[in-house]
Amino acid sequence: MRVTSAVRDYVKKMILSKVADRLKAAEDAAEAAKAARSAKVDKAKALCEKLRAEAQEKFVKEAKKLGLTFISDSYNYYGDVNEKNGNRALEIRVGSDDFAETVSQDCAAAKNNPNVDREMFFKLINEPQRIRDAANAAADKLLFELELGKIAKKELDELLKEIEVKI
Repeated sequence: MRVTSAVRDYVKKMILSKVADRLKAAEDAAEAAKAARSAKVDKAKALCEKLRAEAQEKFVKEAKKLGLTFISDSYNYYGDVNEKNGNRALEIRVGSDDFAETVSQDCAAAKNNPNVDREMFFKLINEPQRIRDAANAAADKLLFELELGKIAKKELDELLKEIEVKI
């Protein structure tokens, strides 16, 4: 049987529909995990900013004891105020790559800081693609048999009903 792109699309769509519920659940779980992870990092950033502000206040007081008055505003080259109260003696930057649980999977820090939570997170967010890949593999196997002429049209619909996607 000659397989056209319409037949290919039909077969892939039908096989993907067999795992649609599981795919949707995996996508929802992945989104929830991403949101939870992002919320944790945002809380850490807020904590970091709070500690920075407290340290800034302490620094200004200590500098005053030394006879120095810290300029709280930041100015540009022309002497205009860039930001009111925007001058910072201390700068802190923290992000997702600063924690063992949230560091990017492919960076050196991940290799040197193994973490079960991070591994589970990446497994969870990669699950939808794994399901899609399994469905495509099942479709490709069926399409290969179609192209070899082993399957007629009436058998195709029967096979689509019976095909099992191994995930």
